[in-house]
Amino acid sequence: MLYSFIEDRKVSLGDVEHTHNKGIPQGSCLDPILWNIFINDILELDLGQDAHIQAFAKKTKAHVGVAGNELADSYAKQTILEEDIDFHLNSTFKSIQKAAHNAIKIAWQQQWTTSVKGRAVHMLCPKVNFNRLHGNYFINQIITGHAAIAIY
Repeated sequence: MLYSFIEDRKVSLGDVEHTHNKGIPQGSCLDPILWNIFINDILELDLGQDAHIQAFAKKTKAHVGVAGNELADSYAKQTILEEDIDFHLNSTFKSIQKAAHNAIKIAWQQQWTTSVKGRAVHMLCPKVNFNRLHGNYFINQIITGHAAIAIY
């Protein structure tokens, strides 16, 4: 039963859907149990005398004597106290590009599957993909119905 809460999770943003396999789900009655399973081991790690781990219900952070960490913490605390909080989605360009690529491929596949045109080619190539194929010119002409031969 526990695995149903932490495996096969998905995050949706509009029509784009991603699998989510990091962190623990929040807002369920299992929160305290999941916290104990996942976070307690982190709190008991021995990272040396210059490191200190603080854990909060929604995040875990580590201080290893880097000056920037203290500044980041002060900004985070300041932001929490503000009434109007600006929200920025911190996604990498690559993750946004991958999500767009997947959304395009899904739409393309749906269009290719439901189209009434190109059914002969669809029987040969039912799945769309972005890989460029360098085929034989004459075979491509026959498959697409553009060959200059009188038998079709």
